[in-house]
Amino acid sequence: MIGDPSKPVQFPESTLTNPLQFRTASRDIPNVTQGMVDNPIVVLSQAIAGQKIILTRTLKISTVPLNPPAVGGGISNIEFLSGTGGKPNAQAAQMEAIFWVETVQMPDGSKKSNFNIPKKSC
Repeated sequence: MIGDPSKPVQFPESTLTNPLQFRTASRDIPNVTQGMVDNPIVVLSQAIAGQKIILTRTLKISTVPLNPPAVGGGISNIEFLSGTGGKPNAQAAQMEAIFWVETVQMPDGSKKSNFNIPKKSC
């Protein structure tokens, strides 16, 4: 989001019907809809519709160090940032992400979770 969230900035690349050389052609992403682009949360909402979520674990990651350097950031070796023609695609100084992993109660009463942390071997 850039600027005031109540007045989102529209980019031509955000409209799937605009044929642009810098975006994947619509024929190559047939299951992506304009609604998904406009509001990615729709995808998550549809994925959990009808589920009984009984536990949510939150994982937060960040490249922001406790003692930040005076120059630069914590992102390196991310291929898509390399760009083309010797010019970078983006100049990001940091990255943060939050993941939610749910435990779902199945219709038969059993529980299902894809959150598995391997135990350390000593």
